[in-house]
Amino acid sequence: MKNLSYLLYTRLPAYVEMNDLQERSGPWSGFWIQSQVRGYMKLRLQFYGDQLIGGGTDCAGWFEIRGKMQPDGTVNFGKRYSSHGVEYEGRWDGVMISGLWTMRQPALFSSERFTEEKGDFEMWPEAGEFDAISELFEEPRVGALPALQLTANLRD
Repeated sequence: MKNLSYLLYTRLPAYVEMNDLQERSGPWSGFWIQSQVRGYMKLRLQFYGDQLIGGGTDCAGWFEIRGKMQPDGTVNFGKRYSSHGVEYEGRWDGVMISGLWTMRQPALFSSERFTEEKGDFEMWPEAGEFDAISELFEEPRVGALPALQLTANLRD
């Protein structure tokens, strides 16, 4: 099992495969890493053509999101809080958007004009997994007995 992460991300069953980012508007979850601390975020995203808009919350507060998507799967967006902004650049791989965030702030006690922090992030649609699970329960199985008949046979 040396390539477990490879198997998890490349050999997903067909019912959980998420190919089209355009159809993933709705609730999302994710995290970012800053100075070895993982911050979790809850988002609501809307995809219109090549535009990405939305908002959410994390431990730093409420934020708005505005960005663009490229045909090759690259996603760039800004996350704006009331006090500061963070730029994100990632790639949609059919399951999640992952990449690098960058935050630039004025340098107060340095010869540099700005200080820059960077870190990793991942975010994924919440509804995709639940939709796939509900589809499993809604699809009738070929040759399966109806639930009422099965219950009746168990009582006899």
